[in-house]
Amino acid sequence: MREPRNPFRLRASEQIESDVTFLRLFAPSFLELLPDEQLWDRVHILRSAPGGGKTSMMRLFTPPSLLALHAHRTVDDYKELYQRMRSLGAVSGSGPRLIGVLLSCERNYATFDDMDFDASRRERLFFSLLNARIVLAMLRGALALSKLDYPADLSRILIGSSKSADKVPPGLRLPMNGAELYGWAKSLEIAVCEAIDSLTPSELSIPPGQNTLWSLALMQPETILLDGKQIADRVLLMLDDVHKLTQQQRQKLMDTLLDLRSRVGIWVAERFEALSTDEMLSSGASEGRDYGSVIALEEFWRAKSKSFEKLVLNVADRRAQTAADLEIDSFGSCLEVPLDGTERDRIYSRIASEVAERVRQHAGQQVLFRDWVTAREEAEGTPREKALAWRTLEVLIERERRRSQQAFDFALPADDLADKDDSAVKAAAELFRAKEF
Repeated sequence: MREPRNPFRLRASEQIESDVTFLRLFAPSFLELLPDEQLWDRVHILRSAPGGGKTSMMRLFTPPSLLALHAHRTVDDYKELYQRMRSLGAVSGSGPRLIGVLLSCERNYATFDDMDFDASRRERLFFSLLNARIVLAMLRGALALSKLDYPADLSRILIGSSKSADKVPPGLRLPMNGAELYGWAKSLEIAVCEAIDSLTPSELSIPPGQNTLWSLALMQPETILLDGKQIADRVLLMLDDVHKLTQQQRQKLMDTLLDLRSRVGIWVAERFEALSTDEMLSSGASEGRDYGSVIALEEFWRAKSKSFEKLVLNVADRRAQTAADLEIDSFGSCLEVPLDGTERDRIYSRIASEVAERVRQHAGQQVLFRDWVTAREEAEGTPREKALAWRTLEVLIERERRRSQQAFDFALPADDLADKDDSAVKAAAELFRAKEF
């Protein structure tokens, strides 16, 4: 695949088509987010604002990414990432050890709540479609990890019986050939989608057992076999875009995941617009026993600002090195850290003069602000500091002018200005100044 000319234009993981390019741009330190314990046998919730890295994290554990990482494990650009993934148990010297099943909750699911069905029927339709797609994604992932074609080679897959076999619908009899399971799940998906597209309430007959995630019973590592041999040591179900579900669907999904207590690793990714943990988790669920602690990406890095700075610079370096027609070893070296300098002094001096004149006009002939203006005129500092000081004073004067009582015939003391001139006001003034100039 042709390398991107400007890799900084790749804003989302989905836009990076090549797995090799994706791995080269992925910063290994991002894996610090993941817990050291119970990573593969608990429900973990990844939550952030858009662009926080949830989908990128999940894509890293899919079969194509794991295969590409293992194939390039001796290349310098991928060694650190490979070692970190190996320490997590996702890969080994012999190859990937994990079937990562990634499924987005964006398509169709929320439509069910708009259908003219009773609540129980809508719930069964929701779980029917979700189960069918989980099964199909699992079969695709098993073949991808085995470097086989989907769906042509499904006959080589065997889904064996397990301790949870009693949870599958009566129509499924284990062990079952992969091709047969594919046909069953595909027919169920088509039938549910036809019900969605129907202009009148459908008489679709939903198989029994479609009010829970029975598909997890098929995802035990020891039950997914290729030519009679186990494919991987563990299975990971990754549900992305869960915030796209309706409130009722998200609540029911989380309750079901926690109640099942499956041995399958489950990651749930959602944006902050979703419900809080207390609202979303079923009653009686406790952190550490039923689910892992919520991984709030922004909060994690906020507590480690230096690590976050290193992370984003590392990502920037990786992208800069990928750029075509340009040889840059370090993106950080292209950044000018200090804001003070001969060239900028002239700009900030102009800003300071302009804002100072504006402040004098606002203050007018009022005695009230006389000492404040005098204090600013006598203050020393760099042109940048003076520009900020005058803009801060403008904010404070505007605040005083809006007070209900303004009929004062005495000047506000300069000492009051120092007390009011706190970090919050300066931050607001700096934002205003940046937007204006």
